[in-house]
Amino acid sequence: MKFKTATNRWLKNHKHLVKESTYLLYEYTISEYIMPYFIETNLDDINNKLLQEFVNYLYLSGGINNKPLSIKTVKNVVTLLKQIIYFCFERNYCKQFFIKIRFPKENKIKTVSIFNDNELNTLKQYLIKTNTNKSIGILICIYTGIRIGEICGLKWSDINFNNNTININKTVQRVYYLDARKNKKSFVQISSPKTKNSIRTIPLSDNIIDLVYQLKSNEDCFVLTGTPVPDEPRNLRCYYKNCLEKCNIDFKKFHTLRHTFASTLIDKGSDPKVVSQLLGHAKVSTTLDLYVHPNINSLRNSINLLN
Repeated sequence: MKFKTATNRWLKNHKHLVKESTYLLYEYTISEYIMPYFIETNLDDINNKLLQEFVNYLYLSGGINNKPLSIKTVKNVVTLLKQIIYFCFERNYCKQFFIKIRFPKENKIKTVSIFNDNELNTLKQYLIKTNTNKSIGILICIYTGIRIGEICGLKWSDINFNNNTININKTVQRVYYLDARKNKKSFVQISSPKTKNSIRTIPLSDNIIDLVYQLKSNEDCFVLTGTPVPDEPRNLRCYYKNCLEKCNIDFKKFHTLRHTFASTLIDKGSDPKVVSQLLGHAKVSTTLDLYVHPNINSLRNSINLLN
């Protein structure tokens, strides 16, 4: 059997098992990265040597215009490829073998970028002064740590002004796919959040509840637009970038607001399990790995316990 035939069967099998956006991502990844390399390959010819050559190819020239792909992208592609191969094993389309792939070591030390106190205070003051739906939306992100897609999907009906909470139950994203002619297309989709843990209720800070209430409109309207039509992440990113420029703050990704929220809570002694729940992480270990980094005083205090 050809790898292409088995992959089409895998796609057909998974079409109704995952969200539409996930399925389209599968299709895009297969068409863009996997199929060009394996389109003429027979399943019986796939082995660790060929898989390792594929990984090396992705690192060196697997991207657009033969540019190298990032380590994260390569690992995502390989994860999908493994799913297809294991599917073939289960269906006895080919002989099983132990998949063993080596990835180049990452020399970079992973660090989380955050805003310092002066930057954050300057941005807060500007957003409060501007007082638009988008600026208050960004302010909500600062005080709750919600994702950009989640603030885009937030409706006024999701805000409970009786107990000052917001209910996160949907997200907005632009989904990319390839049409029948292999042209890159996209559309804006409202869907359920990233994981079941992302469906959560978060208290709103007393600092901003009055500001949010001033802009309240029809419950069927979205917070960022004040209309029944949602805004999308790339528009909010542009607005956010403009805010940073007006405040003379060096650009940091929108997701930095989320990192800053979590890091601040951890530094002030909040329970990582509580922070994890606020962020909607599936595992507390994700929160611990990203945000819990003992400083030198914490290390010294631990050593002094031996005295």
